[in-house]
Amino acid sequence: MNDRKWLDNAFWTDGMNQQAITAILEFTNSNNQRTTQVMQVPKSLPNGNPNPDFEDIIKTVSTARLDTNTKERQDRKKREVVQRTEKEREVQKARELEQLFELKLKAFEIPEIKNSKNRVLKSRLRKSKSIVEANAYTAIIIMDTINNEQSEPETE
Repeated sequence: MNDRKWLDNAFWTDGMNQQAITAILEFTNSNNQRTTQVMQVPKSLPNGNPNPDFEDIIKTVSTARLDTNTKERQDRKKREVVQRTEKEREVQKARELEQLFELKLKAFEIPEIKNSKNRVLKSRLRKSKSIVEANAYTAIIIMDTINNEQSEPETE
């Protein structure tokens, strides 16, 4: 009985340079249990001799299958990077929208904005799409309130 078996999902560790393979070895351990181990198998041993495990994988899996597995793995990794980047963008956009919402709530708590009679500016502040825009309308409304207070005659 052959107690060692290379699974057919092996791939070139170094891209297509074909100097090392990452493979899963399935074998029976000392407790007579089936075990798997991921291994990086170089083409040559440290002494320069050919690595028998490397040659065994080539015979078992084939270079064509290694090439296919490597290409599929590279493509999958690229897709994962794109998906992860897109998800990070979505999370960042949600975080920015949450910050914008919080900013608008705080802005409407400012007495000059809360008590402002300028419905057009208050509406623009509510509809602002960025923190910079919201800050600008906040400043404009406060200035408008201050200017209106200064133009009203003082009563004693």
